[in-house]
Amino acid sequence: MRNLKRFGALFLALVLALSLAVPAFAAVDDAGFSDVDADAWYAEAVMYCQEHNLMAGIGNNQFAPESNLTRAQLATVLYRIEGTPAVTGTDAYTDTPDGAWYSDAVLWVSQQSLITGYGGGLFGPNDPVSREQMTTILWRYAGSPSAERAADYNDEAAIASYAAAAVDWASVNDIVAPLSTGVFSPKSDATRAHVAAALMNYSRQQTGTTPVPPAANNERFVRINGGTFQMGSPTNEPERSSDEIQHNVTVSSFYMARTEVSQAEYQAVMGNNPSETKGDDLPVTNITWYDAIEYCNRLSEAEGLTSCYTVSGTTVTWNKSANGYRLPTEAEWEYAARANTSTPFSFGDYVHNSDANCYNAYGYNNDASGNWVNGSDSYLRRTVEVDQYAANVYGLYNMHGNAAEWVWDWYGAYESQVSNDPTGPEGGNAKIVRGGGWNDHPKHIRSAYRGAHPADVSLYSIGVRPVRNAETTTGQVRSVYSTQAEQGTGRTLIVYFSQTGNTEGLANLIHEISGFDIFRLERATPYASSSNGPVLYGEALNELRSEAVPELKEYPNIDQYDTILLGYCNWWSSIPACVRTFLTRNDLSGKTIVPFCSMGGGHFGQTISAIAKLAPDSVIKEGLEVTYSSYDRAEIQEWLNNSVQ
Repeated sequence: MRNLKRFGALFLALVLALSLAVPAFAAVDDAGFSDVDADAWYAEAVMYCQEHNLMAGIGNNQFAPESNLTRAQLATVLYRIEGTPAVTGTDAYTDTPDGAWYSDAVLWVSQQSLITGYGGGLFGPNDPVSREQMTTILWRYAGSPSAERAADYNDEAAIASYAAAAVDWASVNDIVAPLSTGVFSPKSDATRAHVAAALMNYSRQQTGTTPVPPAANNERFVRINGGTFQMGSPTNEPERSSDEIQHNVTVSSFYMARTEVSQAEYQAVMGNNPSETKGDDLPVTNITWYDAIEYCNRLSEAEGLTSCYTVSGTTVTWNKSANGYRLPTEAEWEYAARANTSTPFSFGDYVHNSDANCYNAYGYNNDASGNWVNGSDSYLRRTVEVDQYAANVYGLYNMHGNAAEWVWDWYGAYESQVSNDPTGPEGGNAKIVRGGGWNDHPKHIRSAYRGAHPADVSLYSIGVRPVRNAETTTGQVRSVYSTQAEQGTGRTLIVYFSQTGNTEGLANLIHEISGFDIFRLERATPYASSSNGPVLYGEALNELRSEAVPELKEYPNIDQYDTILLGYCNWWSSIPACVRTFLTRNDLSGKTIVPFCSMGGGHFGQTISAIAKLAPDSVIKEGLEVTYSSYDRAEIQEWLNNSVQ
């Protein structure tokens, strides 16, 4: 298997170096050669191999797709993929003259036992390669891996015994396609187009991406080959959260949509478009987790597939053997987002404005100056087209930013042991959302970041990206909304934290309109500054990064209240530390929490997520956000009517 691993590393390096993200079986506008029609079945493979330096043309802007590939040419292709390693010695063949363009390649493949001679001192450099020979040579290069026996071809008896295992491997892994239904044609000459297609399929398999069979809509989905990876973040990753404990996870292969579901796609299936910012090619947002479940089921039904989910009230049962569309698990999502990387983002250690659509004004792992370090175009304040930014190595767009994405799992602590295809807790009050949205800071669009949001509450920055099984799976998994709201006193308490007065003004207006009791959270040791600026920003940022729980001057008695209206200012896209203290020092089980937030442009950010994580046994309702002191009495009254009264 050493060659297979080596190829994967070399090929991944080539992809990263060339910054290419070619989608699986995407439409090809220009294959780059005058004799390769853009509509030809091999057009994408030719373009792929050319751009990844796997195969070149024959000159004069020609690829000669229907021409045979010779043994010397195939030897040279493999030798170049390997990085043209230095070779010493001479081969034993009489028909491979010293100094020929293929001399080093023939010597190398001979030494590696990839292509052997005929005997009698002959290699046959100009002889064509048959389809079974091509398959066997590629199989040997992969390390002669074992594979399940494939279904017999109609011409199975014509396959040479030396090639049988290789053909099984190539068939099971969709590397070499039959010439026609049920016909492999082992003795036919392999054309340059056949070799290009096999190389593309094989190389994509090694980097985790293979073409989706036609039934899975190959322009919209890519196959993500399963494997084991480190889920979570290392303890030295900047701005990580404590719930990102690293652990080994194994996921099976699956197909994932190349993009978030667009508004046009959602409208076609569901008949409505709830998104705030409208546009056919923008991601659909403002959908609940249950909306995402229904979308997957309806899409499955529309395409004649078996629906994955059975819904009974707020309980959803997932039939894992169904072949329809579904939400990814949290583990599948992170595996796909990382795309064989271990950096905070699949594109590296920092977010440049060209990398992702997020609130990048202050940068990643920023200081507390409050300055916009990335320029005026670092915060677009809206979603963009689902394929606007570069895809990752797997061909997936906007896995970081733009719209966060619902996944299957309820929020909960990771299992610390090695886990195969984990699906998370059976019950909870908040579902995981991954990837972060257009209004989230860079720390919240990291591959490892775990957002959480009430399953029945929509948000302008949350959408969906469906997946499908790629392997046979059995069993059922249940999802139960397990939190129940208390029906005791019927009383409501307004609890808020305000440092510069904006949230206090909002809280007092809510108190005036509703008549609810009110309590202000105050730090036992005041902040060094009462006004916005680097001093206050620095203290708040340090508390956020350390997940500090500072002592409060007083603590409210919440036992006599069923509902808490919880107010705060959006600091660094999260809740102030005093609110963290309130949530951790009180038993909020069965309480209903309704957030309200004053902010300067980041909207809720990840504040609702922070509340959901710290109050896992509470019911969390739709919140209210206002820009600093821009209070609208009618809006507040409507919010109270919908969420409280």
